[in-house]
Amino acid sequence: MPWYLIMLYLMFMLLLAPGNLLSLDTYYYWEWSRHLDLSYYDGPPFIAYMIKGFRLIFGDTLLALSLVGVFTALIISVLLYRTARLFLTPKTSVMVVALWLCSPLTTLDLFKQTTYDTPLLLFWASALYATSLYLNQPKPRYLYALGLSLGLLLLSKYTGVILVLGLCLYTFITPKRALWRDKHFFGAITIAFLCIMPVLIWNHMHHWQSVVYQLTTHRLSHTVASLHNFAWVLVSMVIPALNIMLWFGLYPSFMSKHKPYLLLYLIISITTLSFCLIAALNSSIRVYWLAPFLLTAALQAGAYVERYTTSQRFIKGLCWVYALISLGIMLNNQQWLQITTPRKFIDVQLIKQFNQIMPDLSYPVVTSGWLEARMLFFLRQKPAVYTLGCGSPQNQYLAWSAPLMADIGTHRVRDIIFIDPYDRKMCLKQYFKICTQLPTPVYRHHQRFYRLYAYHCSNPI
Repeated sequence: MPWYLIMLYLMFMLLLAPGNLLSLDTYYYWEWSRHLDLSYYDGPPFIAYMIKGFRLIFGDTLLALSLVGVFTALIISVLLYRTARLFLTPKTSVMVVALWLCSPLTTLDLFKQTTYDTPLLLFWASALYATSLYLNQPKPRYLYALGLSLGLLLLSKYTGVILVLGLCLYTFITPKRALWRDKHFFGAITIAFLCIMPVLIWNHMHHWQSVVYQLTTHRLSHTVASLHNFAWVLVSMVIPALNIMLWFGLYPSFMSKHKPYLLLYLIISITTLSFCLIAALNSSIRVYWLAPFLLTAALQAGAYVERYTTSQRFIKGLCWVYALISLGIMLNNQQWLQITTPRKFIDVQLIKQFNQIMPDLSYPVVTSGWLEARMLFFLRQKPAVYTLGCGSPQNQYLAWSAPLMADIGTHRVRDIIFIDPYDRKMCLKQYFKICTQLPTPVYRHHQRFYRLYAYHCSNPI
């Protein structure tokens, strides 16, 4: 697959961006970008600043949110190519990029959503490149570049620690353990530590609630057996999502002249996969956690192709199959072309119809929790959104909504508009004396009716 086909693929993704109906979690991180902070209840802040940058240029649009993923994919493609070129031919290096870029899991993680996985993959690729450069030429500047990459990685998502563990393991079992006596190595660690200072400061100010949340939120219910969940994750997530890339990622292809690189990538691949599988013993995991595995697996696949040249045709065919599946995923994600109808599409249609019924929202807009707040991105006026915590976790909205809740309690704010996919009237009675139901749309899909519930609530004098 030549370079021009990769650029054509990215151009197609760019053309789809304005109508790309991203996953609902995306709009939660968009809300982060409207409340810039050192960190957040759910995790580190880098994605908020990325989205903010694109919002400043393209506004509060689907295009802006989709472009974050498209441009990130472009940068990662360049980094991955330059990494591969350190030990592979130009032709094989392009194949490595195509194998990663066209993978359906990459499509799901970068093009179908914009979350803190987006900067995670960017700085994961950057750290791999810096490490590979150091293996090629052990110069101090590459160590400092690695330190910066790892710092920004941890400023993006806590699971970046997986790569840190993999790199540490590599230094322990190879002659690179001498780095632990190198002043430049500790200089790189200092840079990484300075990068994550905002997260540490925020957590210290908020009783480490972000760390506690990440350690507890995915925990399995006591009714789910650990081994059963492990088997389920392996069969329903790991094997389908990684498929043949699982083989490449774990294949010990140690060509003599490439051994330092391939051993590094193998250790990182094993560390990434092991972390997910061990976590599956007591936590519910998401398939996106496996996405970084593809970066090292693609590099290992490139080495495999150069060692076994007869596999080139198979890899090219795999790239085309991946590309066709990914394009199908993206076409189905368009607002104008729905092969299937996911719940997010129904929610968006309901909000758009509500915009026609209630074009002017003159009071504060409130919903029950953070899950319900996500779809309110599609309200025409892009109002500030608050939560009451009626039957749904509030997460970061708890802090954002605290001033409004105080004003409601003291009657400085007497009126609100409440919008939710569920009828929360009983909960609203705890805060307001009068709640009048507003006209709302109904959406019919497969003999089932979906609707919004909207109330004008007030506390008259």
